[in-house]
Amino acid sequence: MPDRIEDMKEQPFIGQGATYSIGGDSYPYTVQDMTTSGKTLWLSPDRARGSRVTASGTVLCLVDTESHSEVKKATLRKDGAYRWVGSGTGFIHLGERIYKRDQSF
Repeated sequence: MPDRIEDMKEQPFIGQGATYSIGGDSYPYTVQDMTTSGKTLWLSPDRARGSRVTASGTVLCLVDTESHSEVKKATLRKDGAYRWVGSGTGFIHLGERIYKRDQSF
């Protein structure tokens, strides 16, 4: 995992799509604001309107990013993953919006 924000493959930017994953579920988000260092992000949830499957099997969302209700704060952790402040579970991927619910529960 990268030790510095400069070593990350995907640099965060405002308006960028993101996915919060926990267990077998994934939820789409949009980066609304960030610190200049990129180590702290504020993200808002997106509403999934549908999805499509890519050739690699990834489920990408068609989302409504117009209604940004709650904004949540995430920080870059030492292991190189973004996580919600106050939570050590799940992680946030930058670069695409994915909505997927694990149907086995």
